[in-house]
Amino acid sequence: SNSIASPIVNSTINYCLNQTSSVLTATGSNLKWYDSLGNLLTSAPIPNTTVSETTDYYVTQTLGSCESAKAKISVIVSDTPIITSIVSGINYLIINAEGGILPYEYSIDNQITWQLSNRFDNLSIGKYNVWVRSKNSDCTSVSTGIVLHLPNVVTPNDDGYNDILDFSILDNFSKAKLSIYDRFGLLIFRADKKGTYLWDGKFLKRVLPTTSYWYVVELENGNSLTGFILLKNRN
Repeated sequence: SNSIASPIVNSTINYCLNQTSSVLTATGSNLKWYDSLGNLLTSAPIPNTTVSETTDYYVTQTLGSCESAKAKISVIVSDTPIITSIVSGINYLIINAEGGILPYEYSIDNQITWQLSNRFDNLSIGKYNVWVRSKNSDCTSVSTGIVLHLPNVVTPNDDGYNDILDFSILDNFSKAKLSIYDRFGLLIFRADKKGTYLWDGKFLKRVLPTTSYWYVVELENGNSLTGFILLKNRN
């Protein structure tokens, strides 16, 4: 007969993909465990977390020859969203992510507050840790976003003002690459080491004509910044 109560269980258990899982537990005596198909298991199962899916397990308790009704435990394994790129502006960050379950939530304050928008505005200069997760899930990814105010005028006339385009703030980042192009896409200047993020407005030691140039800064973790530089000469 089923006059015995079912074991007490936590009916839903959440894991992130590839997270270390613990053996399932229930409160009762002489427990019997069953897989999702109802097959009796030799011991309490340890959930597999290598695939994002929901798996049901069942457990009963027995007293003498009486076995209780089955209690169900659903183990939900969630894929973690991955941050694919971060677009930086003068005072904003836009976070792009894929994978996991929509909708996503985003945080830049060490996961204290989360928001549904992938854009953060009114940011001051700095390096931001950026988190993304599937809503209602603890499966988070973290990356680093950069907000920089980079100079955008160079006047290489040796008057002591703006003679050099100083991007040396990039010294603070490992693997930063700075590329400067003319409007036809010709690479004019490239730097990728500390102490080299300074441009004198010249190409092959020749002063370049007054016009707009384009810079691309590539940082670690798929961060990139682009913008215009105005080079002014006497000519």
